[in-house]
Order: sequence, then C-alpha cells, then structure tokens
Amino acid sequence: MSPVAPGDFLRGLRRPAFYTRDMILRDTSHTFVLAFLTGASALVLLTVHLAESWGGLTPCVLCLYQRTPYWVAAAVGLAGLALTRRPDGVGRDTLAAIYLVLFFTFLVSIALGAYHAGVEQGAWAGPAACENVATGAATSLEDLKAALLQTPVIRCDEIAWSFHGLTLAGLNVIASTCLAGLAGARLSGMMASRG
Repeated sequence: MSPVAPGDFLRGLRRPAFYTRDMILRDTSHTFVLAFLTGASALVLLTVHLAESWGGLTPCVLCLYQRTPYWVAAAVGLAGLALTRRPDGVGRDTLAAIYLVLFFTFLVSIALGAYHAGVEQGAWAGPAACENVATGAATSLEDLKAALLQTPVIRCDEIAWSFHGLTLAGLNVIASTCLAGLAGARLSGMMASRG
C-alpha cells in the first residue's frame, strides 16, 4: 500500500467549482437553505398581512418599508431554487451571489427594523411620512376637512402591538438577524471552501 499524501486526502473533500444537478441532489443543503430562506420570508409576509387583515393592525409607513426586503428575499430565493433545478446545474459563483444578495437584503431589513424600533421607543424622530396625512387633491377647505376626517393617522412612534415589550419592529430585527446569519454563514462556508 502506498502512503497517501496529505494533499490527496484534502483534495477529495473540496467541493467542485460547478455544481451539476446530480451534485445538487446529493448536496441538498443549498436547496434546503434557499427553500428555508424563501419560506421564512413568505411566512413573515403572510403573518403581517394576516395581522393587518384579521388582527386589525394598520401598518405605518415604516411597517410597509420593512416588508420590502422580505419580498426581495422571497424573489431571490425563488430564483435561486429555480437555478438549482436546472439540468446543467448552477455555478458556484452564482450560488455565492445569491447568498450575498440575501445576506445584504436581510441586513437592510435589520436596519429598517432597528430604525423603526428606535422611533417607537422615542430614541429618534421618524420620517415626515409618518406624521403627514394624505390630503389628495383638496381644492377647498371643505374638501381638505373631509379628506382629513376620512384618512386615519398611523403614526410610526406609536406601538401597535407588543408582547412583553417586544414590538413587531423588534421581532423583525430578530427574524432578520437569524436569516442574515444563515445566509452569511452559507456564503462564508462557500468562500472558505473556494481555495
């Protein structure tokens, strides 16, 4: 029996630079992680829409802004899942780019949630959109008065719902941190095994 050089053993453990469909099916972790990130994003969106529809919570402008990263993450995740199902596979650089976009998308979500939580706690002022009421095209004082009376004022600094002091903005920070951590860990693992 000939001795095995250390480099020969490690070479067998490295992942290929290009994933074929068979390799993806054997290494289902990419498909699972992308499906999890996509599903978690969809679940967050479903939850806030149900809270709005059935729970009677009316979102403020910052609440609506916080939904955007989840829509982006769901779309990117679905695109990534579609790419992993291609017969010719998906490139390692493409997977890394998908995880990078997801990572930064969730970082934006963390920033929006932290900003909103700070506004709710009075740490800083919210944007002007949180205080203004849409008046439409009021041409007279009576039209303006009618528009003001019909349009509810949803302020960003008022907490609509909390659970033991944790608001929806705080829950968004926690969820986004977990999802960013998962996407970042996956990206980091791909970069570490690159060389």
